[in-house]
Amino acid sequence: MSHTAFWPKENFYYPIGNTPPVCLTDHLPPEVDAKILLLGCGDPRNILYTVNVDHGIPRNILLFTFITDNITANWLTQYWAIFYDLFFDKQTALLLNDQCLKLVDYATDMAAWNSSSYGRFLRFTTQDSLNEVRRYWSSYAETLSLSDSEQNQLKQMFRSQMEEKATKGSDLECVYAAAPACILFPSESFGTHTQYWETGVTTPNSDPHPTTQINPTFLFSMAGRKFNLHYGTDLCSSFHFALALTKARTPYTVLHTNSLLLYEYHPTKRSAIEKRALLDFPLLALLLGITPICHSSGLTFRNGSENAGFAMMFKGRLYERIFWRFSDFTHGKWDGTLTEQKHELRFAPAELANKLFALYLNMFDNENVDSLRNKIETKDIGLITIQNPHYHRETFARFLRLIRAGHHVEVDWSQTLDHFVDRVTRSDSLYFGSNNFQNLFVDLHLLGVRSENPLTPGFVVDRYGPKPAPFQTWDLIPSFVCVALKVPRSALKVLEDEAGNPILECETFYKFHNTHSSIRPIFGDIIDAPGTRGQKIIVEDQREPRNLQVGLCIKTTPMDSVLFYSKLGSHLRLFSAKISNRDHVFILRERPDNAGELQRVATMNTLPTRVSGTPTLGTTGVSLDSEAGSISLSKRLNITAAAAKGALVNKSPVETKQTAPCCIEISIGEHRYSLFYPIPVDGTRSKTRIARKSSYVEVEAPSRSSPLTQRTLQPFPMTLDVSKNGTRTTCWNAPYINLDAYPILPFLGDIKWVNIHLGFSLSHDERRRQYTAHAETWEPLMNFKISIANIFIQLASNQVGTYLLQDPTMERPRPYALLFLSSIRLDLSSATIIGDAAIIIPTSPPMMNMLSRHLHGSPSAIINTYGEEVRLWKHALPIFAERCRQWQHLPTCEYQKYERVPLSMEYNDSPLCSCGKGRDLGPFLKNDRWKELAPHATRIAVSLVFPVAYLENVTEGSFETMLSGAFPDPDSGPGGFPGAAGRQTPRCSRCGSTGKPKLLQCGACQVVKYCSKDCQKADWKTHKHICKTLGKRST
Repeated sequence: MSHTAFWPKENFYYPIGNTPPVCLTDHLPPEVDAKILLLGCGDPRNILYTVNVDHGIPRNILLFTFITDNITANWLTQYWAIFYDLFFDKQTALLLNDQCLKLVDYATDMAAWNSSSYGRFLRFTTQDSLNEVRRYWSSYAETLSLSDSEQNQLKQMFRSQMEEKATKGSDLECVYAAAPACILFPSESFGTHTQYWETGVTTPNSDPHPTTQINPTFLFSMAGRKFNLHYGTDLCSSFHFALALTKARTPYTVLHTNSLLLYEYHPTKRSAIEKRALLDFPLLALLLGITPICHSSGLTFRNGSENAGFAMMFKGRLYERIFWRFSDFTHGKWDGTLTEQKHELRFAPAELANKLFALYLNMFDNENVDSLRNKIETKDIGLITIQNPHYHRETFARFLRLIRAGHHVEVDWSQTLDHFVDRVTRSDSLYFGSNNFQNLFVDLHLLGVRSENPLTPGFVVDRYGPKPAPFQTWDLIPSFVCVALKVPRSALKVLEDEAGNPILECETFYKFHNTHSSIRPIFGDIIDAPGTRGQKIIVEDQREPRNLQVGLCIKTTPMDSVLFYSKLGSHLRLFSAKISNRDHVFILRERPDNAGELQRVATMNTLPTRVSGTPTLGTTGVSLDSEAGSISLSKRLNITAAAAKGALVNKSPVETKQTAPCCIEISIGEHRYSLFYPIPVDGTRSKTRIARKSSYVEVEAPSRSSPLTQRTLQPFPMTLDVSKNGTRTTCWNAPYINLDAYPILPFLGDIKWVNIHLGFSLSHDERRRQYTAHAETWEPLMNFKISIANIFIQLASNQVGTYLLQDPTMERPRPYALLFLSSIRLDLSSATIIGDAAIIIPTSPPMMNMLSRHLHGSPSAIINTYGEEVRLWKHALPIFAERCRQWQHLPTCEYQKYERVPLSMEYNDSPLCSCGKGRDLGPFLKNDRWKELAPHATRIAVSLVFPVAYLENVTEGSFETMLSGAFPDPDSGPGGFPGAAGRQTPRCSRCGSTGKPKLLQCGACQVVKYCSKDCQKADWKTHKHICKTLGKRST
């Protein structure tokens, strides 16, 4: 992304990670090689953790080389001190010095490095990168060779800065590292941040050797040679404290982004990702072909609720992992059928232009005075104080270019951009909108998106003649030029005197004012190298243009206006010079530090042509309602088969049924067809157009209003991806795990923390219903969560490991699955717990009789599941097996044969393929009683599912009660889950009261109760989705 330029005064050093490590490959099947792009990684903890569970560059490379050279216990203490301690002893200093000198010798050039023992696995992309890292290593070695007096001076400087930067209360930040057992680690038990900043070492009382040397790896950073460690650094934040609950030590192609937000600045108590995305997710998926994986299914296997809860209580950081997937084809066929085909989208030019204009306004909302005034009036001060614009006009231009280059959008781009430009130039919503027109139009031209008339070839010559001043010596006069402004250092002193990182922009002004935010600040001077004819000119003989001025200023934001107004005036101008000033203003063909840039940009931005014959899933008509914000999608099914044509002509009934979030099935008599949509739709509000003579059926459906409305339709998607190497199964929203690498929880003492953690799997609304509503009103997903929680709590408290899943409402109920839970393990990467189990599906009475004989005399428990919850289990079991498999699917895999996952939804049939039967069963085989059952068993990871923080409220209401420990006894069920413990006292479904003085009953369903009409109205948005279903049950 093209980003704004800011003054890097506060450039903190983050040598130690501030979040627990995670597995970087857990969304890839085990047989897939990983290519990982890490954005903003501080230390190698995620890499080391990923290598473990899945079998600041100079510092990181140092650590990797140490590990490669010698990993014996004798050296580990010194490696630890080099990576984490601010001070260490002379023996450790000698070890570091020798390693740095060795690396400096190896890093003389790329050839030497690549031929070294480290070059085989640690690669640099450019010589410049290698030179920069080598410079750091040399600086480390030079610092270690300083005299004792010079070392003492540096040590005093470290001590002084440590005292100045140390912050009180930061010990609380460590509590997140204890998930999923945060409740067991009160803040008083940490104190690690305070200790670290007071002593500078991690083990102040255990080292017999005096720590006389400073650690030079903390001395050098982008800020130069100074102590610049971030004030919140605490190494305990980068470890998993929940490992303390285990008996023994743990046997030790993804785009990964994370979001760190100050919770107190987001009073909505929900993730800021929706606001940061600028577009709603369905439209983002249509235009870019990517989507956050949890948005599609409305649930996640990662525990983000616990982190959000403590962020709310302590007003600390909200850490959220967000995984994205390309949605070109995996979205389209969630029913498991095979495809690599893409969707083509047809838009109306004016509708698409209106959405692009809305995006433009959202992207530059910081320039909207009305929006700013509204934030002040509503006291939404947090959003003002964190306001630090990330975008400029080039960012938007690149977004447009990306959409055009994809070739999946079918629209008249000329009309679309005409309409967009018309709306931009007419709008007065942005205070600085017109000041940025030149910047926007030049960037659109450079990127090959659109060229305004003044930027077309020959315009300058036609308007001003063949050799206008000051371009008399130029052979070819371009449509635009680069203006370089040389700014004296003294003009920048004000930036050093004030705190913060203000955004810098250039400006040109005389009779009109123009802002140029797509700038590149460079430290240095401009020199016209010999032989570069016409690369630089000085402006001399002009009339009016001689008064045109070029300036460098600070972007106007609420914070920076307050900070700099008294010193710089209302324009926040740092420096300016007339364009005729030959000492400070230079007109160039291109940027002075990037020769040939324009030619490369022109080549890169040539829009690729569509490959003819590319298979697609057909064209989807997209209608965008700007006022309502809704999206409507239309697909046409052209009937070509003679029999189906005949059925259509003969007026056979045409029916539609939604079978998956993105799939609507059309039935023409006995003929079945599927229409696949690029995003989830709401089939209950679809419209069907039937052309019996023309032989086509068209189905128009609105996009799904919320991912929470269809969670039972396809909650755990698994796709069958076609590639050159065959068909591969892939979990859509469930991370892959290696159960054998995860530590086992012993459950020897109080298990209240487990009870509390299980409660985090419920959203705020589900927790409210758990205590206030009848069990009949609970939705299937809530019942599914409670069933899993009951399984976990029974193993943790009673050590019952065998569970029979059945629907007691069946005429002759019998189990549809037998679950053998061996242990509960810590899934540290997802901050939760997970069950290591085997599953057997009794598909016939003889098989059930055989299982009964083996179960006789063995402690077991029945888990009653009702109606739609059974379907959820049928969907979940294939994912539970897939996400923990260490085996590969066989060529005879039933998923591939029948192109369907789950394999069957029938009560007495198995939803699983047979590939995992009897393979890698883990602890299940340690029980001699079950060995004869092994050929029928498949290993699964019984997994909790959690609400998605950016879709549901996870912290309101009873959350504080949960964290305070005001919970029912564990025997009553996890997190107060009634389960088999019986019904709760009737309460208002909205507020939880027992009545005013009596409870009133919903007149439609006759089940849900409220204390007043106000509560009923407030709850209708949630209740309306289940009201009709509850009414049918009650009758």
